[in-house]
Formats: sequence, C-alpha cells, structure tokens
Amino acid sequence: MSDLLDIQEWWTGPELMAAKLRHFSYKDRQARNVLKGLRGERSKTGERLARRRAGSRSRVWEYHNSVLPVELKNEIIKRAVLALGDTPAKPKLPPRSRDEFERMPPRARADAHWRMRVLMAVVAYIDAKNSVDMSVGLAAKDFGISKASIYKWRKMVAGLPRIEWLPNLASNYKGKAGKRAACTGEAWEAIKADYLRLEKPTFASCYRRLVRMAGAHGWEIPSERALWDRMSKEVKYSTKVLYREGKEEAAKLYPAQKRDRSVYHALEALNADGHTFDFWVK
Repeated sequence: MSDLLDIQEWWTGPELMAAKLRHFSYKDRQARNVLKGLRGERSKTGERLARRRAGSRSRVWEYHNSVLPVELKNEIIKRAVLALGDTPAKPKLPPRSRDEFERMPPRARADAHWRMRVLMAVVAYIDAKNSVDMSVGLAAKDFGISKASIYKWRKMVAGLPRIEWLPNLASNYKGKAGKRAACTGEAWEAIKADYLRLEKPTFASCYRRLVRMAGAHGWEIPSERALWDRMSKEVKYSTKVLYREGKEEAAKLYPAQKRDRSVYHALEALNADGHTFDFWVK
C-alpha cells in the first residue's frame, strides 16, 4: 500500500486471529462468513484476490489486504504506523534531489522524514478506500498532530511524483542566501542546450566546450560548480529526464491517467475509434 509502511499483503484467517485485531474474531461465525464471501473477488485486471496459500498442507485460504473490510485495513495500517519507530528509512531520490537533501541540516532532514511518514499513512488509508478527509483525520490521530498540518504538507507536494516528495517536504529550509555569479545570457542558454539532449553528455564536458565558446564570443561565465548549482536549482528533474532520457522515461514519473466518464449520460458520448461509417453522399 505504501512506500514506507511495512504492511503485510496477504492474510489468512488464523493470521488475522493471531494479530488480535479489535475488529476481527476468527472464532465468530459472522467473521468466517465475511472471509468466505471474499473468495470470488478479483482485481480490475482479473487477478484473484483470494487464493489457496501455496505450500500449505491444509491449503488454507489467504486474502489480499485490498479486499479486507475497511475497519480491518485501518487497524492494520495503524499498527504499521506505530511500528515505524524513530529510525527514518533511507530515501530513494533522484540525483538532483538527493544532493539537495543531503546538504540540508540534520533537523531539516528529520522533519522531512517525519512529514513523509505522515503522508504515507494518509496514502495507505486512502488506498484502504477511506475518504481523503477521513484518511487525514485517522493519520492525524495516529501521529498526534492537527489535520491542518497534514493538509498543508499535502499541498506542498501536490502534483509532484512521489519520488520527489521528501526534499519538498523540507521546503522551509532556505539555506544560505548568496549572490548569483555573473553569467552572460547566451552562455547560459548554450550550456543548457548542450547538456539537455539525448546523448547525455557529462556536465564537465559541456563546461569545457562552453569555455572555448566563451573565449570566442567574449562571454562572461562563472565556475563549473556555480553553473551546476544553477542548473540543479532552475531546471526541474522532470525536464532533465524528458530531454536526456526521452518521453517514455519522463512518462514514468507520473501516475497512469484514468478516464472519467462520470460527467456523461448514456449515449452522450461515443468511442468510435476504428469504426467505419457507411453512407451515401449526393
């Protein structure tokens, strides 16, 4: 369900009983009937969400956590939240964001980890088919914070791929203010055009070519480090991927799009892809 929460994916009736979940008692007939009623569930892609556990002598049934009742899923998520402890997980970040994140003070990184855990709990509750407001409320109760804080953090990462959430959750960190090194506009455009291409040249080779061009045209350029820092700050990671990796790699940064047909009445819109119309014209 989540990148940071360790949530068991498949559960058997005895495992649910052993977990001593408040909303489940395997000895209760109604609880057994609820599980039996889930055995025909399938995902949108047709995969079975209830199956016989492989390697089990009794061939006991196991159920995917996505089909469990909401009360059970919420309790499982809450236990996973409480089991996180104080040790932050090692972040998986793009190179640019990783460099920026590692340069932040320890306090700023710790705050970002904390906020990331809260948002991952919200994501898990939403995946459990709770409403957004209820999910935020449950996470706020688990972590002992206000719903307003969580909504603020969600706004900070709105529209960003999840891989970039962590450094942006530490956006209150401003770093040391400094004056940008002088650089002729044509020089800046030249090194961007050289670096942002599918051949993926190293920045060092781009800078060496820029030095030769600057000498020929009389451009003023700063050090290689200063230009790299400017490139890291002003050119988005998604832009780098698009121009250096291609459209297919850039598309992987964003979730798959789903068509929304809820605004249409019956036969108000038709999908006629590949359909041939036969009619006479006079």
